[in-house]
Amino acid sequence: MISSLKRAAVISSVIVFVCLGPAHPQDSVSELGMEKGLKPFAVNILKQIPLAKGYHEGLYLDGKRVWVSNGEGGDTWILDASAGEVVETIKPPGGFTEALTEGPGGKYYITDWLDKKLYAATVEDGKFVADAVTSFEPAFPAGIIWNGTNFFVLTWTRGSLGTKFHLWKLDGYFKVIEKVNIRIFQ
Repeated sequence: MISSLKRAAVISSVIVFVCLGPAHPQDSVSELGMEKGLKPFAVNILKQIPLAKGYHEGLYLDGKRVWVSNGEGGDTWILDASAGEVVETIKPPGGFTEALTEGPGGKYYITDWLDKKLYAATVEDGKFVADAVTSFEPAFPAGIIWNGTNFFVLTWTRGSLGTKFHLWKLDGYFKVIEKVNIRIFQ
């Protein structure tokens, strides 16, 4: 029986494949289990919000606003999607914010590609102030979500045998519960 974390890794990989296309020319839809009648879906653009130049990374929706993580030392922008404008900016806790989510205690949990860390932070005077941190060294943490019980963090490492992707399941205190190697695109 496949674990829920492995199932989530496969579903995430299928979504990436369908939305972004294959990572390598040899990847195919049938490798992802889509030969069983699943079809790629169309994406309709409902609204475009012009953004300043930057290294735009992860998105987080807090229910009414869109948070845009900007790597390379860029601030996180909070957008009013209705008005189509930036209403707040927040300085990062590290050097390269990849993604963020809200989690336990009303804190924000931020992955940092450059520092290879996950930060737990509050917002004070326009900046994220970290009060807890964990390292993913040598992996680069990218995406993060909180499901109300656990964090799920996507990481990658590059070595002589290529890039490896992992999906980590952590509790609210950053304790590793499970780690799955995502092999679909490797």
